[in-house]
Amino acid sequence: MPLDMLPPPARGEQPNEQPHDAGLDTTSVRLLTPEEVASLAPIFAEAGGQMPAPEHSFVLGSVAPDGHVVAFLVVQLRVHAEPMWIEKGYERLFGSLVHTAEQTIAERVPGGCDVFLFAPAGKVAMLASKAGMRLEPWTVWSKHVEGVIVPADDGMNDAAPEPVEAVN
Repeated sequence: MPLDMLPPPARGEQPNEQPHDAGLDTTSVRLLTPEEVASLAPIFAEAGGQMPAPEHSFVLGSVAPDGHVVAFLVVQLRVHAEPMWIEKGYERLFGSLVHTAEQTIAERVPGGCDVFLFAPAGKVAMLASKAGMRLEPWTVWSKHVEGVIVPADDGMNDAAPEPVEAVN
């Protein structure tokens, strides 16, 4: 199953900073309607991507006064298959673990889904390959999100945001 996302920007590519966003502000971002999401199909087709499965995703975006979507972000549920542990001497159970995991996902997730894992080079990567997984060309970034998020002018559009102290 191909990865349902648009390709990353080319190296050195910068966001369009033309003043086309007159009349829109950060509060104009909302959940898009099914009709607005459907209007994005040409963007995905042009990039060689697939439309996200609505049963596993939602699409946030901003719509211009004339009704066309000018920005969007797809948030998709993805299955992360880790950690795995097998006691020495029981390695032959690897195939059964993978098969049973795939069978359980197929039973519980309508329409199927992509499964990801983080594998350093070496044994884990070799096992992922044996399980039929493919190496994706993406760099993985993560962020823990929980609770109520209050919208703020966070400076994401500024050239150099203020340093933020890490909190665990």
